[in-house]
Amino acid sequence: MVLLGVAAWPLTGQPPAGDGADTAGSQEEALLAAGLRNPALALSDPGRYLKPSFGKRVLEAVIREAPDDAVAVAAGDTPSGATIREALSASQSPEFRFFL
Repeated sequence: MVLLGVAAWPLTGQPPAGDGADTAGSQEEALLAAGLRNPALALSDPGRYLKPSFGKRVLEAVIREAPDDAVAVAAGDTPSGATIREALSASQSPEFRFFL
């Protein structure tokens, strides 16, 4: 897996170019690492995290890592806030019901 560009992946919406050996699992790990490294940034534009098929799992992990930031974003009247509220409502995780 090519790590160069992983931090920019959430900003560009595109996975980093690799040697063809990237798998969905390694892409998920890379996106998760970027989100956990800076959860506030990830939560500021959650729509980019939801684009890949595994994005919901990654976004939920970021929300668990930074629940205060998630609630602050969700409370806002912004597209990001609406996306976080939708993710919390749609989640099967019972702890997310507390945030709503």
